[in-house]
Amino acid sequence: MTPDQPDQTPQTPQTPQPGRRRSVPASAAETGELPVASRRRAQTARRRWDVLGVLALILPAVVLGAVALIGSQEDPAAGAHPPETNPLTRSTVVCPPAIDNGGRAADVVAARAPGVAGGEVTVRSGERRLSEAAPVTVDDAPVTIPDTPASVVLDAEGEAAPGLVAGRRESLAAPPCRPLAYDEWYVGLGASARNGSVITLVNPDDTPAVVDVTLLGPSGPVEEDRLRDVPVRAGGTVRLDLAEIAPRRSEVAAHVAVTRGRVSASVAHQWDPLGAGRVSVEALPAQAEPTTSGLLLGVDPAAEQAWLHLANPGDDEARVSVRVLTEEAVFAPSSAEDVVLPPLSSRRVPLRSLVDAEAGEGMLGLVVESSAPVVSTARGLVEEDLVAVGAAARLEEPAAVVVPEGEGRLYLGGATGTGTVRVDAYDSDGKALLSDERVEIGADRAAVLDLPDGTAALTLSTRNADVAATVRVDTGGDSPGATYIPVQPALLDSEVPTVLPR
Repeated sequence: MTPDQPDQTPQTPQTPQPGRRRSVPASAAETGELPVASRRRAQTARRRWDVLGVLALILPAVVLGAVALIGSQEDPAAGAHPPETNPLTRSTVVCPPAIDNGGRAADVVAARAPGVAGGEVTVRSGERRLSEAAPVTVDDAPVTIPDTPASVVLDAEGEAAPGLVAGRRESLAAPPCRPLAYDEWYVGLGASARNGSVITLVNPDDTPAVVDVTLLGPSGPVEEDRLRDVPVRAGGTVRLDLAEIAPRRSEVAAHVAVTRGRVSASVAHQWDPLGAGRVSVEALPAQAEPTTSGLLLGVDPAAEQAWLHLANPGDDEARVSVRVLTEEAVFAPSSAEDVVLPPLSSRRVPLRSLVDAEAGEGMLGLVVESSAPVVSTARGLVEEDLVAVGAAARLEEPAAVVVPEGEGRLYLGGATGTGTVRVDAYDSDGKALLSDERVEIGADRAAVLDLPDGTAALTLSTRNADVAATVRVDTGGDSPGATYIPVQPALLDSEVPTVLPR
C-alpha cells in the first residue's frame, strides 16, 4: 500500500469480554437533548431574543404616542393670554368743571360701593398745582366736598381704592364724575348757534397727554385737523367748542380716544331756541363702546322735541329697531319701522315716529337693537329743560351713585333673570334715609323706586340677577326741569397684562 492509497483494511468490531459490562453514554443526536451548559446558553439566547422582539414592537409605538401627545399640547407662550385680575390698589375719579346753571351749589359728594373697606382719599381742586385739599375719609357714608366749581380729582390707594365713586349735586345739569377712560363715544353733539357742544378734557397727572377726537356726521366722517393730536398739559384742562372749531348745521357723533397719558372727558350740550324760549344746558352721556343692544332707562314719552340719536362707527350698514319696556313686559310697537344707518355715519330720528302715544303709555325704557354695534342716546325737552338719556351699563357688582338735588326716582331694568335689588339711601351728611329696601326685578320687566327727599347718594346690591339702573331727578321752582344720572359699575379689580418670557 502506497502512501497515496487509502487504507482499505476492514475494521474488526471489538467484542466485549465476558464477565465485564461497559456503560456507553447515548449521544446527543440519539437522545435529542443538549448538555446542561448548552441548554442554559440556548435558553438565555431565546429569552434575549424574546425581550428584544417585544421591545422592537413596543418601543416605536411608545415613541410615536409620546410625540403625538407632546404635539397636541399648546405652547404656553403661544397665542393671546387674557390679563390677570387683581384687587384694585389705585384709583382716580375726575369731576369736570361745574356747568353754569344759574348759580346753584356745585358741591361734590364722594361715596363708596357697599362691601369694601374704604379709607383716605386725596382731593385736588382746580389746576393741579394751585390747590390740594387735606385727605377725606370715605367709607360707608358719603362725604361732601363743598363749593368746588372747578375740576376735582380724587385719588385713592390701597384699601381706599376699590369702589370709589363721586358726583356733583347740580340739580339740572350734573356733569358726571367718572374714572379715567381711554376710548368712548358721544352722540348728538352740535356745532351751531342753536345746538352747541363743548368737549372738556381734564388731565389729572403731572405729565402731558394727547387726545384724538373723530366726528361722524350724516354723510360720513368729518375731517378736522384741529381735533387731531390735541395736547392737554400736565394738570390742565382743555375746552373744545365744536361751534368754533368745526361749525356745521347737522349734529354729529364724537369718538374720544386718548393716545398718550390719562384724560377724563365730558361733553356739555347747550340748547338755545334763539329768543323763542329758555336756554338750557345738559351733560351728554358717554358710551364705552358700540353695542347691538342698548337700554335707555327712564325715557320720558311726554318729552317735547324728543329725538333718538344714533351712530354707526362700523364698516357695515346697521338696521336698528326699538322695543318699549314697561313694568309688565317688553314689546315692539306695531307702528315702528327699522332705521337704516349707513357705515361710518350718524343720524337722528323723531321718537314719535318709533313710539306713538298708545305705545308710550307706561313706558319706562327703550330697548335699542341693531344688526351691527351702534351708539344711542335719547334727547328731548322736559319743562323747556334739555335732558339726555344714554345706554345704561349692567351692574355685575355692588354699585353706588351720587344723586343731584331734587325729587329722585330710580329706574331698574335689563335684568338677566328674576332677582332682588337692595337699595340704601343717604343724605349729604351721611345719614341713612333708606335702609335695606328690597326691589324685585325680572327679565323683560322694569321697576321704579321713589327716593326719599334729600337723597344725596345711593348704594345698590343685586341678588340672583344682574341689572341696569338710572336715576332721574326732577326740579321745580323758577327753572323746572330734570336730569338723568346713569349708575355705573364700581371699579373693584384691576386687569394686569400677562407678560411671558421670550
